[in-house]
Amino acid sequence: MGGRAFSSRQVLQSAAGATGDGSPMDVRGLAASVVQLIGTFTATITWEASLDGAAWVAVQAVPLATGTAATTATAAGLYRVDTRGLVALRARVSAFTSGTIDAVGYGSAEG
Repeated sequence: MGGRAFSSRQVLQSAAGATGDGSPMDVRGLAASVVQLIGTFTATITWEASLDGAAWVAVQAVPLATGTAATTATAAGLYRVDTRGLVALRARVSAFTSGTIDAVGYGSAEG
């Protein structure tokens, strides 16, 4: 599959302090993406992907610290998502209590 070897840094959430979709990450041609959640927060991030940028579906992400896949995250850390065949990925803040959240992603054409 042709395409880029690595994606550039993409910001999915920037100092998020409420629920919200954030910005989608372009993952076309990428086999895997890693998103780093940064901050001190009490919130739930739901991993979602899309084929058209309009309809979003929950997908699993694997925290690199534990290896246990889930469709949501509640802690800062590094999360890997299989993005083969997808167009966009987002880290939607689906529940929020306190703090701020940054989410930054990179992708690789190699899985």
